[in-house]
Amino acid sequence: MAKKKRIDLRHAKSGMVLAAPVLSENGRVIINEDVALTEAMLQNLATWQIPAISIWDEEELPRQFSATHFADEYDNTVQLVDSAFASMRFCGELPLAEMQQNVVGSVLQMTETIGAMHHLHAMRRLGEYTIHHSVGVSVICGVLGKWLGYEGTALRDLVLAGLLHDIGKTQIPEELIAKPEKLTDEEMAQMKQHSALAIELLRKTETATMDVVLAILQHHERMDGSGYPNKLRGDQIHPYARILAVADLYDAVTNDRPFQPKISPFSAARLIAGDMYDKLDTATSATFLEHLRDQFTGCQVQLSDGRMAEVILIGSDYTFHPVVKTQDGKFVDIGRNPKLKIAQLAVPDSPQQA
Repeated sequence: MAKKKRIDLRHAKSGMVLAAPVLSENGRVIINEDVALTEAMLQNLATWQIPAISIWDEEELPRQFSATHFADEYDNTVQLVDSAFASMRFCGELPLAEMQQNVVGSVLQMTETIGAMHHLHAMRRLGEYTIHHSVGVSVICGVLGKWLGYEGTALRDLVLAGLLHDIGKTQIPEELIAKPEKLTDEEMAQMKQHSALAIELLRKTETATMDVVLAILQHHERMDGSGYPNKLRGDQIHPYARILAVADLYDAVTNDRPFQPKISPFSAARLIAGDMYDKLDTATSATFLEHLRDQFTGCQVQLSDGRMAEVILIGSDYTFHPVVKTQDGKFVDIGRNPKLKIAQLAVPDSPQQA
């Protein structure tokens, strides 16, 4: 177990990892725990006149906190899920016990990584979209589940639901799944059957809990009744399905899909914020956005004018228009520059094997 220690801000260095949130005098979270500090963050904390911070002892940080370990677990999980989906596609059999025993543990390891959401964006997604999307959604479900206070069996079931939420697509023609153009109304109706098809696969097993089954069946339901397959509303939707809906939406739009290019995490956050009072669960969405802000504070981004910059501060509202510091040392408030936006994350070279 890594140890925490309290140090004077004057002794803090870039790369140190916060072991507790840094709060302003009025209790506002400036930077949350498990965030790796940058020079710009340290300057920001000095501006706030923060006297001291709590950090993890660098010599005792466990291996699961490394980006390399995250990449290793990600690649391993993709291979296992690919094999499981192939079994479902060609044999109609779901190796659920194997996934519960092996795959869920790998995903939970990834959720222990500092900056897990940022690392997820750095992964090269080569191969079938649905496989990578399933792994990505499961990681987000695990991270968000922890932010919401889930643990133990509940957290494992939530991660499993993320892994299996699209297994029904193994029963839909591959040419439809990979179609690069917008689906016709008839094709979309066929695609919307994947939730029900997943349940048919799960019925052949005896180890899936009802929580997992309902999460998968309902992950496209919406709080205002506009979703499918049963147009459920509000409390009719299982709590796991509400979490899964946010994770599914975020991962889908922040990665290239056969029919639509990706958008930045900042644009995705604004998309979720726009739906959080009607279509998505408000409390789940708010928790996700509040913590996501911390995940991307300090990251490198490319602006729409081509300049590179570091995210210094993301406001407490849900607009996700951050203040950035460009390479030439200028501070820019994206929210006050309507012609400027964040084009994409400047993710570091992935530690994945070529």
